[in-house]
Amino acid sequence: MIDNHPEWPYRMVEAIKQSRVEVGMTPKMVKASWGNPSQINEYKSKAGVTYQLVYPGHPNNMYVYFENGKVTGVQK
Repeated sequence: MIDNHPEWPYRMVEAIKQSRVEVGMTPKMVKASWGNPSQINEYKSKAGVTYQLVYPGHPNNMYVYFENGKVTGVQK
């Protein structure tokens, strides 16, 4: 999947190769790194819409937060 996106920054491609998710990644980049989430939660506020992607983990789930189409945070 990485080879299909030569426009992706080198730093992001290296993170994907190491199965990492970093701030600034797009949903496609996260999917390339970790696959499909087990759950997607949407939160609406006056500031806009925030998405939380849930990835199952052992022993804790991983949560990826998006605003305006970019990762803003990753939490265990």
